[in-house]
Formats: sequence, C-alpha cells, structure tokens
Amino acid sequence: MSKRWLHWRQILIQEDGYTNPSRRDNTTSLQYYSNLSNVPINAPIEDGLSIEDIKVPNQRAYTGLKPVIPSSVADTSSASLGVDELMKMLNSTLGTKYDITPSLSSLLKLYISKEYDFGTVYGYLRPIWFDCDLNVIQDSRCSSEATDLEIRKKAVVDGQITKEGLRMAPRRVWDLFSNRVVPWWVARRTPWGISHAWLDKSRRKNVLTPINGCQWPVPIPEDANLDLFRIEMLNLGAEYAWLDVLCLRQEGGQNEDLRAREWMLDVPTIGNAYVLEKVVCYFNGLGRPLERGFDSDSDRSWFKRTWTLQETSDNWTIGGDTGDEILNEEVRASFVSQLVSVEGTASSLHVVHYLSLLQDRTSEKDVDKVAALTYFLASDGTAHQHTMKHDPLYLPLTISQRSTPLQKIIPSEQVIQPRP
Repeated sequence: MSKRWLHWRQILIQEDGYTNPSRRDNTTSLQYYSNLSNVPINAPIEDGLSIEDIKVPNQRAYTGLKPVIPSSVADTSSASLGVDELMKMLNSTLGTKYDITPSLSSLLKLYISKEYDFGTVYGYLRPIWFDCDLNVIQDSRCSSEATDLEIRKKAVVDGQITKEGLRMAPRRVWDLFSNRVVPWWVARRTPWGISHAWLDKSRRKNVLTPINGCQWPVPIPEDANLDLFRIEMLNLGAEYAWLDVLCLRQEGGQNEDLRAREWMLDVPTIGNAYVLEKVVCYFNGLGRPLERGFDSDSDRSWFKRTWTLQETSDNWTIGGDTGDEILNEEVRASFVSQLVSVEGTASSLHVVHYLSLLQDRTSEKDVDKVAALTYFLASDGTAHQHTMKHDPLYLPLTISQRSTPLQKIIPSEQVIQPRP
C-alpha cells in the first residue's frame, strides 16, 4: 500500500530525505542494544502521591533493553568523573569494552572543558559509538559539525530560503536515551514529531532544564512534567523526538540575537520534523492526559490552531492516552476528518482550498497563517523575520492575489502528483 501524501514538500522529503546528511536506518545500533540489561526509568513522584496518581499509564515507568540513562546519571558532571571514568561509564552504558584512543581522549577532554554533563557527552557519542573509527573520532565530529553549519548557511540567500533549504532537517533533536537536546549533526537520525497546541500563557510555566542545557526557559503547561512525557515517548518506541519548546530556541534565552538568526530558517521549516516518522499528538496540552472535558472547539484546541495543520500526519498516535477508548475513538474521528480534508486539498492542487483549511484556524498573529500557507505552497520561501511588522491587510491581499491553481505558483517540474 503506498503512503498517502498531504503536500508537495512532504513528498520531496520522503523521496529525497533531508538536505542534511542523515541516517534513517537505525539497525546498526539496535543489534548492539539487544545485548544490554533491562534499564528501569521511574517517574518522579511528588510527596503525598502514588504512582497511580499519574493518569497516563505510559508515563509511570519505562523498562527496556535500550541504553536509556536516568536523569540523575545524565546530570553527573563530566569534570567530576575525569577522562578515565567517563570512558568506563560509556563502555558500561553501551555494553562495550573499547580502549581509549588519543583522539577520543582529546575529545573527552574538550567536553570536560566545555562543562558538559555525562548526558550531553553520552548524547554526542552514542550515535557513532558502534561504527566510527575511534582513532579519528574527534576529526569525524568536527567534520560533521562543519558540514551541517555550511548547509544551513547556504539555505538562506538574500532573505529567501533556497529549494535545498526547504528540505532542511531540524536544527536540534531531543535524544530520549540521554535525555539531552543534541544538534542534528550529532544524531543524524530522523525524530518522531511531538505535536501540541500551546495553552494560554496564564496556564503555562517556564522551566530551566539541563535537557536543553538551560539555554532558554522551556514553556510547558503548569501541571506538566518533562520527565513524564520522556517516559511516555520511550514506551511508545521513540529514540529521538522533535519538540518545539525544547528544540526550537525560545524567547528569554541566553542569546536573543542568535534566536532571531536561527528562526529565519527554523520557523518556516518546522513542518519538516513531522514528515518521516510517527507523530505523537497531545490534544489536551503538552504532556497532559487526554481526559473528558477538554474542549475540542475552543480557540486553543489542537484542532483549531494554525500551526498544527502542518503537523498533521497519517502516521500518528494519541499522546496522553489514559485508556479511555470511547474518548479516544471520538478524537480519532476528529483527526481523521482533518486528515481527509488535508488530503483532499493536496489532491486539488489549488491555493483556494488551502486557504479554506486556514480560515477557521486561530493563531497569535495573522502572519502565522501566512507562514502556514507558505509551508504548503511555496517552491521557495521567505525567511522568518520575527521583528517584521505585520500589516493586517496582508493576509486578505494574499488571499485575493493568490486564488490561482498551484501549478501557477510552483514551477511545473516541482509539482509532484500523488501516487495511485
């Protein structure tokens, strides 16, 4: 059975992959993981509560043969360990008996000088641990980083995203095994997408977490816990995931100028993270249980937000599943209805039909709708300018001027017909 398609960029990425070098086949590592012992990861329990008070069963504990480390181990300072102890921990965690090489020793010393914790060191080395020549591992890491930086630099030219840039891999991914956010060039493996609608600001909190190196405050629902939905993602089978609040630089961080530069490319290509692997959808807020009483028709609903439209995938599952199958079926029916609408729009290849999908969607700013439309239609795109003042007339002007078939917007060689 051929895979259904939702928009032309999805097909480009499915056929050609990301512009950045990647490894979509994880079997090399998995064959080594089978020799490891069970690793239990238990949810943190607040005083006075029990494990049963966690409403999502998949968020209570994880046990498996994969080399997952507890947060307490990830938080261990590499400086307190030293090179030799770091090497012992890496071998122990990954079930190997490697001897340290001058190149690896030099690399570990570099990580110690950068004050990386063990989770970060582990996240940087695990993806290549089984198939990299440890005699040249430092050069290999430096080369991968330089290649990725050059690709991203060339992706934006004169404020426009190039065609190669439109297939850009996410800049960062969440390594669930190490519980650290790592650059794409480190992981080079396709992540699962985590889709959610942001709750109102009054119902959110900002947390500083070593998961992203405390580089920016992470906005999450006030009753959510990052450790819990890490456990849920592990139980669902993910190794890497893309979550906007962790992987897309947020406001209030250490370097606002850097955020503006990154967003030029990262915001217009957000949807790329939801193309190649499964998408986990939290319909009641990030990490929160899907319970009766959530309002699927509110302006904050997942089904009403503009940005979640590009996160729609036919390879999806419910996040925050409490086991209420009646409610789950209701949500599935709503999702399938949206999926059918997006598929029908894609097959029509007409801009008006995409606009019809957006007309009932809500967003913080009207410019978000323009950005969402661009993701689906553009054969090249304008880089995101966070400081751009948005003319409220721009969206209706766009609608009136672009009521033309998709073939007139995208060059004919770029229009990809759906598979039978």
